[in-house]
Amino acid sequence: MTKKNKIFMIGISVLTLMFGYDVKADNNKIYYQNDYYVRFTKEEYDAISEFYYEGYQEYMNQEDYEEFIESGIIDSEIKTVVTYDNSPMTRASVSHTTANKSLKVTYSCPSTTCTLSAVVTWINSPKVRSYDLIGAYSPTSGNLKMLSADVTGGVSFDNYIEKKVGNYGVSATLKLPSSGDNVRVSATMTAKKSTTVYVSYQHAKKSISLANSRKYSFNAGGYGGVFLFDSSVASYYDAMGGVKITLS
Repeated sequence: MTKKNKIFMIGISVLTLMFGYDVKADNNKIYYQNDYYVRFTKEEYDAISEFYYEGYQEYMNQEDYEEFIESGIIDSEIKTVVTYDNSPMTRASVSHTTANKSLKVTYSCPSTTCTLSAVVTWINSPKVRSYDLIGAYSPTSGNLKMLSADVTGGVSFDNYIEKKVGNYGVSATLKLPSSGDNVRVSATMTAKKSTTVYVSYQHAKKSISLANSRKYSFNAGGYGGVFLFDSSVASYYDAMGGVKITLS
C-alpha cells in the first residue's frame, strides 16, 4: 500500500470513529433539565409527555425519574405496535371528556405487570377547590396498587393527602390548589395483565370536609364505576363518568 493510500485509509478510519461517537453522543444527549436538576434525553422526555402530559417533567425529582426508567415503559413503547382489530395490545390510551375537564388513562405492559397513569386536565378552572378523589376499581382482581398521586395548578405542586385501599379498589384524596389555572390531577397505578379496571375522578362541587370525603366504598355501580358514596355525601360530588379498560 502506498503512503498516499495509507493516509487516505487512516482518514477514513478517523472519520468513521468520529461519526460513530457523534451518533452515540446524540442518542445520550441531554434534552431537558428541570429545577430539581433531573436530566432527560429527548426519548425520555417524549415518553413522559405521552404517558402523562408535557410539562410533567418539571415536577419530577430524581426518584420519580428513576422509577419511570426502571418501569420499562420506554422499552415497551419502542416494541409496541398499536392495532385496531382484535389483536392484543400492550399499549393503549382512552379518555373521557366533559365541558370542564378530561380524564385520560394511559397504560403500558412491559411485563406481566402493567403501569397506568390517570391524568385529569381541567379545561375550565374549577370554581370549588376542596377534596377531590381519583382512583380505580377492579371487579376481577385485587392486585391494584396506587403508586403516587399529585395535583398541579399554576406554579403549585402537591402530593395526595391520603390513600385508601379496599377490596379491589385504590384511591387518593387531593386538595385542589386554592388558586391558579391549568389544574391537573395525576395518579400512577399498577395492575396485572388481563385485569379489568375502572378509573374515575370525582370533583367536589361543594366544599366538603376531609372526614366526609372518606364516606365511600369501591363498587362498579358507583360514580365512574369506582366510587360508591354514602347517601349523606353523594350530592357533593359531580358524578363524572369513568374509563373502563381490560389490560392486555
